[in-house]
Amino acid sequence: ELMDDLDAVTIHVFSSRIRDIYRKNRVPEALEPLTALYEVNPCSSCREGIVKLIHEIGILPDWMLEEAAWDSREHTRINARAWMAAA
Repeated sequence: ELMDDLDAVTIHVFSSRIRDIYRKNRVPEALEPLTALYEVNPCSSCREGIVKLIHEIGILPDWMLEEAAWDSREHTRINARAWMAAA
């Protein structure tokens, strides 16, 4: 796959651009590309932004929410656990 051949910096920049697109175009079809970015992105800040955006769009899958509750980034964990409690 394309994402397998990219380095961390390229993924980081690419992730930022893709998130910009879906912040302006909040459609359910965003789930597939955002999930692909989430799965390959080593940047915890980027993963946090991806999870937050998917949640804001209203398409956050349960598996990703559960995984985010154990993310290395504290703010991601706090958000995920709050969303779980509110559900």
